[in-house]
Amino acid sequence: MSRINIYPNMQAILRDSPRVVSRRSELPKNAHLNREPLIDRGLEAKYRPRPESAVFHFDPPAGFKGSNPFPPELFVPGRTIFMAGVITDELGKVVSGEIIKRGISDPVAPILLWIDSPGGSVEAGLAIREAILSVKPKVSTISLGAVSSMAAFLASFGGTGKRFALDSTTFMYHEVRFGSDLAGGAEEILEGARSLTATTEALLALLARASGNEVSDLSEAIRRSDRFFGAVEANRIGFIDGVFRHIRYSDTANPQGLKIKQFQRNHLERAIDKDLQLGEKVATSGKPLTVNLKGFLDGMQSYKIIARLLAYASLFPQKDIRLKIRNSPGGLVEEGLGVFDVMRLINSLPATGSVNTFGCGREVGGISALLLAAGKLGSREIQSQTQLVLKDIGAYVPAYASATEVKETSEEAVRVKEMLLKRLDKHSNRSAGGLRSAIAKGKGKLILDAPKAVEAQFADKLSESGPRKKT
Repeated sequence: MSRINIYPNMQAILRDSPRVVSRRSELPKNAHLNREPLIDRGLEAKYRPRPESAVFHFDPPAGFKGSNPFPPELFVPGRTIFMAGVITDELGKVVSGEIIKRGISDPVAPILLWIDSPGGSVEAGLAIREAILSVKPKVSTISLGAVSSMAAFLASFGGTGKRFALDSTTFMYHEVRFGSDLAGGAEEILEGARSLTATTEALLALLARASGNEVSDLSEAIRRSDRFFGAVEANRIGFIDGVFRHIRYSDTANPQGLKIKQFQRNHLERAIDKDLQLGEKVATSGKPLTVNLKGFLDGMQSYKIIARLLAYASLFPQKDIRLKIRNSPGGLVEEGLGVFDVMRLINSLPATGSVNTFGCGREVGGISALLLAAGKLGSREIQSQTQLVLKDIGAYVPAYASATEVKETSEEAVRVKEMLLKRLDKHSNRSAGGLRSAIAKGKGKLILDAPKAVEAQFADKLSESGPRKKT
């Protein structure tokens, strides 16, 4: 059975009270594991994914009259849908229906579709594309985390000039594949192969039209093996129209600046940088709101964290948000980078509070260590007995993979590893090269006790105990 969690509004997101829909899946149980390759080293054997998808609707409570603190290119309450997890037929129906409903209710205001998905059903993805084309408002696509396979195609099918990605997003494209074993007679197998080829060619034609490229060029790049693209590279090629990039890391008025980096289609040498005008942070008051990260950071936990961060910042912009990270050894790297980018987004906005971080328990490691370091400068705490563990990247390669597939997966792991080291460099006083050497010297791990983590500026202060329990 496949399961989809539907959150009808922001209150349901914050209460974690979804409407759950279960049905027999058209995909094999572990289909979404195909090319979900990057994970903190040493955790591979412990990872047991849940075959879940989710749709988050950011409809505010009745009577809510707050203003939107986010850039309208990125997020608008009531007009934003967050599609997360495997694209099943059921998820396709839900997302398509919500796009059409919003298009009918307001034929002018844009609709924003956030995508964080490893892909899934081609038919379900094309149904969402048809819904995008059928409504009068332009539908923006906002990609984050790991956007792969059919989800990567869908990210390119948004309205012209309205396809964006957050800074650390990874796109992965490949030709269409069967989601389960194929058995039958020779003619049946041959017909199946012809069907796959025809579907791949049809998708490549749509992608070529959307990106301004020739089908032959895309076919040469994407056929047979997986092709990974960072957000900026996908922008240059024309798969998307702009990347939200963070340009400053330490400034009292604007701790993390933000701009949209765009490239004119087919004129890759001409970059257009649009700086968003950001002022001083709002004055916050009262206790911070809390979002929890506990244990292994899998896809579903990362989706919920992202949704809660967006909902809290939208409903209570005068409040700071505390991301409490307890006993988290790390997890899925690219999904964690989606959380990282959303934290930096909120910390860059003048009309919201900041995301503070608190690490506690036995260990905060891997991608969770980067999330701890990504909190607001001066407001990153770590419990005195907690270890900070920085790790190498582990990669998943299926049995019988070709040399080309192994090479491309390893190259992507190296690319993401270097990205992580640069992010850690920016959020500490340790250089990327020094971290690389220290992790290699420790055979894939660098372990820092809490005082050393503060000394290295991955955190700002020690805490003798965790947050006070409610009485």
